[in-house]
Amino acid sequence: MVMLGQQLTGTLPFSQVLLHSLVRDSQGRKMSKSLGNVIDPRDVIAGATPQELQERLHHKILDSQELKVATEGQRRQFPHGIPECGTDALRMALCSHNVHGDDIRLEVGTVLSYRHFCNKVWNALKFVLAALGPGFVPQPPEETVPRSPMDRWVLSRLVQAVGEYERRMEAMEVHGAMAAVHHFWLRSFCDVYLETTKGALRDPPPDVALTLRTLLSCADLGLRLLAPFAPFLAEELWQRLPRAAPSPPAIALAPFPDAARLAHWRCPQVEAEVVAMLEAARAARGLKDTFRLGGARPPGELGGDKMAGGVVEGTAVGPRVERGELHVPAGTGVAKMADIAVGDYMSQHASGYTWWLWGTTSPRMP
Repeated sequence: MVMLGQQLTGTLPFSQVLLHSLVRDSQGRKMSKSLGNVIDPRDVIAGATPQELQERLHHKILDSQELKVATEGQRRQFPHGIPECGTDALRMALCSHNVHGDDIRLEVGTVLSYRHFCNKVWNALKFVLAALGPGFVPQPPEETVPRSPMDRWVLSRLVQAVGEYERRMEAMEVHGAMAAVHHFWLRSFCDVYLETTKGALRDPPPDVALTLRTLLSCADLGLRLLAPFAPFLAEELWQRLPRAAPSPPAIALAPFPDAARLAHWRCPQVEAEVVAMLEAARAARGLKDTFRLGGARPPGELGGDKMAGGVVEGTAVGPRVERGELHVPAGTGVAKMADIAVGDYMSQHASGYTWWLWGTTSPRMP
C-alpha cells in the first residue's frame, strides 16, 4: 500500500501506523492449526456448526496425531460450534482490547456480547422511529434546545462521550473510544433515557416535541459516533432516520460530532443530580433484595402488609419527596421502608426536583 501510494500519488497513504499485540485464543495460547484453536474470522461472522469446523480440519495439512489433538481441542473449545455474530460485532470486540498492553485473548463470547449490543441499538432505533412517526419534521441535531432535566442530562452525557472519544483517539487508545461509545448507548441512552421517555410518550405533555427532537439528536449523533466501529449497522439505521435538508447521502460523509460545537449541551449540575437519583434507586433495590421488602406476602412476614402482631398497617399511598421535603403517610408499612430511604436521599441530593417513589423504587418525573 505504501509503495503503490507513492507510485500513483507521490505521497504516503498514511502518516501513522497503530500496531496491535498478538491475538491469542481464550486460554492465552498462540493460535495453531495443530492445536485446533485457530478462529477463522469468517466463521465468527457467518457462524459455523461443529461438523463444519471438524470438516475444515481434515482439509489442512496435519499428520494423524496432530489431527487427533486438533479435533479434540476444537471439540472442547467449541462444543456447539460458533454462533453467527456479524462483521460489526467482531470489529467492536477486537477494538475493545487495549492494543498497547498484553496480548489479546479473543473469546467468541465477547464477540457474541457485542452482537447483543448491536441488537439493542437496533431495537432502540425502532423505538425512536416509532415515537417520531411519519409526520415528524426534523431539524439539524446540533440545534436541539433541551428543556426537561432528563433531556438536558442525556445530551450532556452525549457531549461527554464525544469529548472522551476525541481524547482517546488522539492518544491512540481505540479501546477507550470504543468504551465511551458503548457506555453512552447502553448505560445512558438505552438503560436510562429511553425508559424515562416511555411514560411521557404514553401521555404526551405539551412540549413533547422537544423530547422527540432530543431522541433524534441522540440517535443521529450517536450513530455517527458508532460508525467507525459498526459501519454496517450505523449506515443501515442512519438511512432510516428523518434528516433535515440538505443531508449527506451516507453517514460516512456526515460531519463527525465535535465536542466544541456541542459544548452548549454540557450541564454538570443536572448530571450530578441524576447520578444521585440513580444511586439512590440502586441502593433501594439492594435493600429490597436484601430484606425481601415489597410484594405480596402472608401477614406477619417481613415485607408484608402487616408486621408481626399487626402493629403497623400497610398503606396504598407510598412515601414521596415533594419539593425537597419528605412525606411519609401515617401507617406506612415495612414494605415501604426502602422507598423512605430513597426519598430521604433524594431530598438531600436532588434539590429542585419532585420525585415519586413507589413500591418498585423506580423514580419517575411527574
